[in-house]
Amino acid sequence: MNSAGPRPAKRESIETILELGEMKRLGTCEKLVVSGCLSQRYAPTLALEMPEVDHFLGTSAYVQLGDLLAADAAPRQLIPDPDYIHTAQTPKVNSSPKYTAYLKISEGCDRLCTYCAIPKMRGKHITKPIEEIIREARELVADGVRELIIVAQDTTYYGMDLYGRTRLADLLRELDRVDGPDKPGS
Repeated sequence: MNSAGPRPAKRESIETILELGEMKRLGTCEKLVVSGCLSQRYAPTLALEMPEVDHFLGTSAYVQLGDLLAADAAPRQLIPDPDYIHTAQTPKVNSSPKYTAYLKISEGCDRLCTYCAIPKMRGKHITKPIEEIIREARELVADGVRELIIVAQDTTYYGMDLYGRTRLADLLRELDRVDGPDKPGS
């Protein structure tokens, strides 16, 4: 990883993986899959150091998890992050309290700040079309969500790649029009 040792977040993740590896050894965990930034960035090294892990998935490769777990004897996989952004049709479980949800509007970043690994980890900026976001927002509201938290690695760049100009203000106006039971006129 690096000669100075892992930083706190990386160390915490590694400790958690090792704890789960012990659960697997004891039989309380059948398969161990590591997904996210750590896995994407360090999968080859982690694979050598953590034989107890069955699969390593990149930050957006989680959509392949079901297929991997369904396969009885799937060989160990190291799946990097594909150029991917989920759509309203991508199966998703809201793990937040029922009244709130995160709404991803874009993925990646085109800026190459020297201190930041996001472009390397998440790739170039990919805008999710406004229509997709509105469709997803309506589904979330219909499921009882009352608070949408807009997330992206670079919200200010929203729309530049897809529309040729930033469209964050347009997106927010469209989201404001999404009706829910608590909104006047609904």
